[in-house]
Amino acid sequence: KDIKLLTPVVGPTTVLVSFTGSANKAYTVQRVGVLGATWETRGTATTGADGKATFTDAAPLAGAAFYRVVSP
Repeated sequence: KDIKLLTPVVGPTTVLVSFTGSANKAYTVQRVGVLGATWETRGTATTGADGKATFTDAAPLAGAAFYRVVSP
């Protein structure tokens, strides 16, 4: 099943990354500050039986960042 990244929720000290994918599967969340740079792995998130998952980036970059979710 395709991974669908939902709109991130930006808070004062965190970014909440939500996505859908295959049920009960672990995914890797990556971030980059500038497109074309090397993607940094921020952690993993596992979808529930409904295929939904969230990941909290507790140390977001100042300014803008790009996120992606990949299957290991």
